[in-house]
Amino acid sequence: MKLIQNSLKLTGMILLVLGVAACKKAGVLPEDRPVSPLTGTVAELTKDSIYLYSLQTYLWNDALPSYTEFNPRKYVGAGNDFGNFKQELFDISQLKKNPATGAAYEEPVFAGMPKYSFIQEGNTYGSVVAAIALGVKGNDLGFEVAAMGGAVYISAVNPGSPADLAGLFRGFRLTAVNGQQASPVMAEQALKQTQVSIAYERPDGSKGATTVLRGAYKSHGLLKSQVFNKEGRKFAYLSLAKFERLDEVKSELDQAFLKFSAEQPADMILDLRYNGGGYVETAEYLANLMAPSALNGKVMYAKHFNSLLQQGKGSILKRQLYFDEHGNPAYVNGRRATMADVDFSVAGNTSSFNKQGGMESLKNIYFIVSNRTASASELLINSFKPYVNLKLVGSRTYGKPVGFFGININRYTLYLSNFLIKNAANEGEYYTGFLPDLVAADDVGHDFADPEEECLKGVFAEIYGPPKGNAQAQQKMSVIENTNQITPDPIMDKGFRGMITSRLKLKK
Repeated sequence: MKLIQNSLKLTGMILLVLGVAACKKAGVLPEDRPVSPLTGTVAELTKDSIYLYSLQTYLWNDALPSYTEFNPRKYVGAGNDFGNFKQELFDISQLKKNPATGAAYEEPVFAGMPKYSFIQEGNTYGSVVAAIALGVKGNDLGFEVAAMGGAVYISAVNPGSPADLAGLFRGFRLTAVNGQQASPVMAEQALKQTQVSIAYERPDGSKGATTVLRGAYKSHGLLKSQVFNKEGRKFAYLSLAKFERLDEVKSELDQAFLKFSAEQPADMILDLRYNGGGYVETAEYLANLMAPSALNGKVMYAKHFNSLLQQGKGSILKRQLYFDEHGNPAYVNGRRATMADVDFSVAGNTSSFNKQGGMESLKNIYFIVSNRTASASELLINSFKPYVNLKLVGSRTYGKPVGFFGININRYTLYLSNFLIKNAANEGEYYTGFLPDLVAADDVGHDFADPEEECLKGVFAEIYGPPKGNAQAQQKMSVIENTNQITPDPIMDKGFRGMITSRLKLKK
């Protein structure tokens, strides 16, 4: 049913690399740090490893106290080992404070859960790939709903899904679900079933009813593409729910930009309101389709690891095997490569623009955003900031400028915040999200690309002025602390929020 097909609440950039065993010795620690014991139970050694890997690879490793002071083996009160590991990780994540806010960089979104770092069970290559894959193939009802003003609306429909084939569209208001009056609770229960009967009202007031059966289909990240011609000015509009694997979505993006290239619009409206991220190579490809050739060779973004890793001193990573972007083992001088062989320098982790396609006319970008806009979407926004005129329309974004690589520890995979993303202007610390230039509600009562939808209407009002007789159509940003108040509440929001990249370079 979800646009993002997996139910895992991932929050960050995941580098597809896997390792081997837990670290049981402290010979990998900086010399001035007390060592950990060489013996203990599996659970105790796992707790030690969480601390030891954090000490060398965590983005904010400078905030960690000594082993003796931190005492990772003190975590025994959660009722089970996994709960103890999560509590230890949470405490590590709260050590470094953001001077701009006074709170931890990983200030929890939910009690006891870091905003970015996490640990999960399982550590084989196949299971991790399955866990983080966005899922090209869907097997659900194929639509998403949201509650606003006490009513329940269809907020998105996956192209090609059962809901799409049943004639459902974003903007339909549900009036009944399985014969009962529609409510958020009723909708949540129904969307878990294999079939649901719904009655609805269209935006024009006409009514309809249908039954949707769960079924398999090919999922699409591209929801809408269109060219608007308004008062002689051309606008390219593109709505993306996620950054799917490039080989799965490339042809659709190429087709959309072939149409844009024929029109050569100076303005682009990129609708990322539900885009929690995905594959960074796809976000890069989209950036290269959008960018003019004049940006060729200029920095798009760079990953910044902690100073220890940048200096090549992350010796603990010798315990983590390196796999290439296809999941195959790699070799260095005849031996298996490990994560300690990776180039963690800024220079080795800088990506530059490389123009694709024929659209050369871009001058202005309007990003439609919400609190579900995260990671790879925010990277795309931040990458263009130094080069083009851009405005954000909607509400505050999620705020996720950090990324991870997976670390195997016993039966678990640890995802620490390992690096910070910055653009060509060295900007990147958007931990609290990007504020919109133009505040507008996510108008679930209208479909994507509908000129009457509040966000899109706000873009045009910004350019041409508010429609006559409606002075409130243009809402300029003022002192608003929480712009998410105007975002509808998604029902069963399990949306992916992260960036996935399979490209880690070995040292030359």
